[in-house]
Amino acid sequence: MSHEVETAFYSRQPAWHGLGNVLERAPQNYLEALKTGGLDWQVTKEPLHWRFNGFDMDTTKFATVRSTDQRVLGYVGGDYHVLQNEEAMKWCQPLIDTELWTFEAGGSLRQGEFCWTLLKQGEEEVLKGDLLKQYLLLTWNHTGWKSTTIMPCTIRVVCQNTLTAALNEGGERHVVGHYSTMPRKMEEIQRMYLDLSNRFNAQFDLFHRLVDTKWDDGMRETYVKDLFPVSADQAGGKVLERAKARQEMARAFVCGKAASGSKKLQIRTTAYGAYMGATEFSEMYDRPRTDDRGFRILFGDGAVFQKRALDKALALSGITN
Repeated sequence: MSHEVETAFYSRQPAWHGLGNVLERAPQNYLEALKTGGLDWQVTKEPLHWRFNGFDMDTTKFATVRSTDQRVLGYVGGDYHVLQNEEAMKWCQPLIDTELWTFEAGGSLRQGEFCWTLLKQGEEEVLKGDLLKQYLLLTWNHTGWKSTTIMPCTIRVVCQNTLTAALNEGGERHVVGHYSTMPRKMEEIQRMYLDLSNRFNAQFDLFHRLVDTKWDDGMRETYVKDLFPVSADQAGGKVLERAKARQEMARAFVCGKAASGSKKLQIRTTAYGAYMGATEFSEMYDRPRTDDRGFRILFGDGAVFQKRALDKALALSGITN
């Protein structure tokens, strides 16, 4: 499956792929979130050996193995610190205890290799019908090749599609390596996010200013060309033709009426409408059907594109971030 969701929970509202446990209320504590998200399993480090001429030889490498089915999730060195699922979810509990945050979603991807949870803080309307939510995203993995990441992100719910706009400014993304210092660093980061509401309010104000900024056809056309450039230097006729086709389709979302969100909310002529159209095209149509769309939006180049699209919209509007 392209979304590669193994297990998950979602509070009140299902995800676009329709999988996972949809809960009537948010989990009350990390143990409940752990169980409903299908994350109640352990990971062990098992030593690796190799056989040569009939003899088993020791190595300095280990396999990370899931306790429930003995699936190998990755390969690591001896100093690798396993972040257990329970430890990661327990990290969220002090934020939950403030009653400013709730568990919104969480689960595992790629058969347990990657895990994640979302904490929900605020909920505001940019304009009637366009809901803006503030989330704190925690992702960790058991593969040995990617660090743990903690970052705020803004999710807009429009026409049943969940679109993620990851904030990636300055110190707002925290990457923690799997070393012995990991617990201390995560505790430091935890304290920083207890006052995340101030950053949410600033982001909410930016979206409001984009709603109030009118763009003519020329501005929208510039926006499309900046985000989806076509260069005569692109090698090969087919490459150039694909770039032109991609730009033309993006133009239909930004300048035309293809974007469901801006069409429904009647904000196509605003900078916010152009931004919404660009992100909708990127997330829902700008990759082959076999692409791991859910993984890309949360962790990959989808989040990078959304940040770039927002920055360009602010710059063209003359709005200081």
